[in-house]
Amino acid sequence: MNRFFRSALFPLIILVVLAWVAMNTLTGDDKQAEKATYSDLVARVQDNPETIDQVTVNPRKQEITAELTGGDNRKIVVNYPTDESYTFFERQLRAEGVKYDSKGVGGNWWGSILVSLLPFVILIAFWIFL
Repeated sequence: MNRFFRSALFPLIILVVLAWVAMNTLTGDDKQAEKATYSDLVARVQDNPETIDQVTVNPRKQEITAELTGGDNRKIVVNYPTDESYTFFERQLRAEGVKYDSKGVGGNWWGSILVSLLPFVILIAFWIFL
């Protein structure tokens, strides 16, 4: 058993488990989000705009998050297919008087470098300390 812990297999298993936990933590799905499609959200804005409190767009992920009224933090999260479709959707939001916002497309380049190098740093640390 001691040989197993000294081999390269144990640090790789630990690395895979840590990577899996990190990915689930960083990109975890919103459990309170309703299942819907982009066309469902467009129809909701056209037919029942009063049921939508605010819409937030994330252009980096091509994702639209609609917070529903009612105070229980219900959300609809959908992806939009093209930039032109978002432009159409924005016109619909403006016409119906729904509040909307957008997140920036830029990112923190230090953060992306650290996240991409983190598995290698962990692997090297396991090899050094084991």
